[in-house]
Amino acid sequence: MLVSNGNTQTLSQITKRAQMIPAFSGLRPFKSGYLFSALKNPTYTELKSHMSILMLCIHDLLPLQAVLCMRHFIDFYHQAVAKEHSDTSLREMENSLLLFNQHSTVFAQWSPSNLAFPKNHALFTYSHDIKRLGRIHGYSTTHSECQHKRDAKRPAQRTNHVQDAFTLQIGSTVHNGTCDNIYEASAQYPARKYVLSSLAKKSSHDGVTFIELEESRPYLKGLFRLTKSYLSLKLFGNKKQKFRDMSSPENLKLKAYQRLKVIDYDDDCDEFREYIHAHPKLHGQTRFDYAELQDGSIIQALLFFKISMRPQKVTKKRKGRTELDATKGDPIIEELCFVRVYENLDIEHSSGFQVIKP
Repeated sequence: MLVSNGNTQTLSQITKRAQMIPAFSGLRPFKSGYLFSALKNPTYTELKSHMSILMLCIHDLLPLQAVLCMRHFIDFYHQAVAKEHSDTSLREMENSLLLFNQHSTVFAQWSPSNLAFPKNHALFTYSHDIKRLGRIHGYSTTHSECQHKRDAKRPAQRTNHVQDAFTLQIGSTVHNGTCDNIYEASAQYPARKYVLSSLAKKSSHDGVTFIELEESRPYLKGLFRLTKSYLSLKLFGNKKQKFRDMSSPENLKLKAYQRLKVIDYDDDCDEFREYIHAHPKLHGQTRFDYAELQDGSIIQALLFFKISMRPQKVTKKRKGRTELDATKGDPIIEELCFVRVYENLDIEHSSGFQVIKP
């Protein structure tokens, strides 16, 4: 609209506003330009970053109908990619889409198809698809476009383009000298990573003992016994041993951490991070985060810690007593978490949240 009207002054003012926004965590800087014309092949993340400040930059520079149109589209976007949905939220999403459609006529004269293109029509299927298939948080067409080039366009160039054989030929391709079905290959994403961070002050150098931790934090009672049992099970399997004969952490010390950083990747292979805190005093308040494991159980993280132990072997003596002898080799580093396990009571609550108990 602005380019067609030759309104370069408004374009410059929008860009200047974007560049003047102060730096903030999670907010993309726009020092090199803001408008989409400054981007080459913009990604899903770049488009999302632009939408986050769009209304700040244009609210009083464009016609009211154009501003309302973009505002309702942004509302629709955030409602569509929400992590949770309800009948009420889906109705609000459909209402935002209707308002966007009503105001979008202001842009029709600059659209070669008069806004009658497939992607605009596909927006009206979102509510039905979410009800049928689940949420679409983090999904974009970027990955499927790249996969289309790899799995369709390139194999098509290797066919003889004969109609009767084209479908069968494009359905297979040669990788490393063997013929594989390209549709059986799944996308390869980087593996999820877990990183311990925020080392507790008391264990910053040589570590802290189990006794010190259990005395200073009553909720960690039994930490040493459970840790020792775990190490014995990891080293010797299900062999029966007395507690005094079980393997112990080297020097009976550990390094305590107060946060677990989870590094994962979305459908576009863009990295995102989540944090689980086990902090007795985070900004003046106790914070022990909850998490749901893959088996559906719910836990509360009380302590992240790292211990070291040396490989050991079992030596049997007379009278049936078992003794552990340390063997040579580098110590084995174990990163563990002390948790409180909760039970899901399967009780419906007005808030929609799960009801649990220790």
